[in-house]
Amino acid sequence: NNQLISKFDAIAACSDGCRRAFETVLPELKQKTVTVCNCHHVQQICEMAEEIPVVYDDNFVNVVMVSRLAHEKGIERAIEAVAVAAEGNVPVVLHIIGDGPMREQLQLMAKERSISQRVSFYGEQANPYRYMKNADLLLMTSYHEAAPMVIEEAGCLALPVLTVRTTSSEEMVMQRECGWVCENDQQSINTALIAVVCN
Repeated sequence: NNQLISKFDAIAACSDGCRRAFETVLPELKQKTVTVCNCHHVQQICEMAEEIPVVYDDNFVNVVMVSRLAHEKGIERAIEAVAVAAEGNVPVVLHIIGDGPMREQLQLMAKERSISQRVSFYGEQANPYRYMKNADLLLMTSYHEAAPMVIEEAGCLALPVLTVRTTSSEEMVMQRECGWVCENDQQSINTALIAVVCN
């Protein structure tokens, strides 16, 4: 792979964080590497969000996740954080849009933690924006990420984000002042979710 990459005239990374990570591994290619952020059709996203937007129970803080249900996305950490919040009578519910190999395992986990009524699974959706439109928070609990497009899609809908610290979280969330970043471990996710929901 390194030999092939070195033959390119230019190399585009989707964030400054990804570019720096790449340059750490292949410093000899630094002069060829540039940042080209992902592009979004903002008008289309906003229009799709208005197509029968989901209305949530306003007695709760409605947290949404849009993700493939796979190990690297850390969805089980979000479910655990909601369980901890529920134990403290924090009014938070989790709406999960997406599908994947861990769906049954995650549903069982919610049942075992006695929060099935607080965690909804919607499966893969052609229009996730109608679920994001009226949500209160986008949550990301991945073990690792590059530059998730869903963070910028949330920005198009003025939906704040709580994410764990990953390659691009600082520039995508903190520098843009569109949410919060916590450390990438279970305790930090638990604490941050409760702090955000209660404030």
